[in-house]
Amino acid sequence: MAKLSLVKTDPEREIDGVWVTYELDIELKIARIGNTAFDELVRTLSEPHLKGIRNKRLKPEQLEAITKKAAAETLLVDWKNIEGEDGKKIKYSSKKALEFFDDPTLSDMYKFVVVTANEAELYRQEIDEDSVGN
Repeated sequence: MAKLSLVKTDPEREIDGVWVTYELDIELKIARIGNTAFDELVRTLSEPHLKGIRNKRLKPEQLEAITKKAAAETLLVDWKNIEGEDGKKIKYSSKKALEFFDDPTLSDMYKFVVVTANEAELYRQEIDEDSVGN
């Protein structure tokens, strides 16, 4: 039998995000997909396209644009150790995150964010190791 406390997620971590290592010591702070902010933004961005969605005529690139914008604003919430070709630190912003997501040569970053945002175990509540056996 399993205790439900071992699979509970932390709502704060889901929204605030958790730090994960991406590539080359780049650290990304990623919130969980499906958090309230993400869901609300997807809904808002989808409203102008409701007719196309209902008629199943929304083009895949339109859906991807909605998802990328929502991910840039609500899933990727910070980063560390990213610099430009000039060697200067690139400060986090959702606008810059969307630029990265839209860059075909950085498509792996977008995919990494979405996959990571789906990993429930990253957002689990912290468990007191001493209480696990009780």
